[in-house]
Amino acid sequence: MSHPTRVETTVAELGISCDACHGPGERHVTFHQATKNEDPAVIAAAPMVDPEKISQVAASLICGQCHSSSQARDPIDWLKNGSRYRPGEDHTESFRHAEIGSAEPLDAPYLKDSFWNDGTCRAGGDELLDLHDSACYQQGRMSCLSYHSMHDSDPTDQLRCSNDSNESCLQCHEQYRDQLEQHSHHPIGSSGSQCANCHTRHTSFALLKAIRSHRVDSPRTTDTTLGARPNACNLCRLDQSLQWTATHLSDWYGVPRITMSETDQKTSASLLWLLRGNATDNRRVGYELATRA
Repeated sequence: MSHPTRVETTVAELGISCDACHGPGERHVTFHQATKNEDPAVIAAAPMVDPEKISQVAASLICGQCHSSSQARDPIDWLKNGSRYRPGEDHTESFRHAEIGSAEPLDAPYLKDSFWNDGTCRAGGDELLDLHDSACYQQGRMSCLSYHSMHDSDPTDQLRCSNDSNESCLQCHEQYRDQLEQHSHHPIGSSGSQCANCHTRHTSFALLKAIRSHRVDSPRTTDTTLGARPNACNLCRLDQSLQWTATHLSDWYGVPRITMSETDQKTSASLLWLLRGNATDNRRVGYELATRA
């Protein structure tokens, strides 16, 4: 019996469940309990969603239902019936994802504190938004499952390949397998020859530690003012200036040569981030210092 001052709710299952990634399973379970048949043709009659067998967009949206900031397009319906999204569908039909530069009033205060000035996430939980900004996703076939495995990996980070392996990148960029040193300009086996250290540096903060950015891009020099995302080169070479990085990127990869201010020519970029930055900037540089102590 309902009560005018009490909200009555029902919960089937809390947290990350099989249904969260594979869709509602009641029909699937009931079917197989009744048939006890392992014939592939029979199994196909009551399928579950397999994220590895659907499009990269649909598979990534399964992860994105939790790993992105979004609001229900119909808040009243969401409060009454819960999420109507089901794995394999387009999550954006039921939810609107936060966007950089959005005119949506709800986005502005959140994005202000959770993103670097260039639009890259600096707080965990919005990995899908970074993935969407990656050329490997936009122009290639990269998805969350290119790097993560839910069932066949170590529980920590659930990585498909180990942290010190380049296989996640080489599965698509095979041309660099025998040219890694020429491409990275770092000796084979060094931290500088690991793809992730240059292209997905630890520039986000979550789980009380620095985590890798999920926006795959190339190192580039940005300023050292408040809110500027630290670049991969200066997070590795903490003693070097921003001008040092700009010169090397120009010499190695032909990016336009730029001349920095006198301060950015002569002063360590990491020191400037510490002095000019906020708590997030300080944690980022502090993480690099602590991991080498």
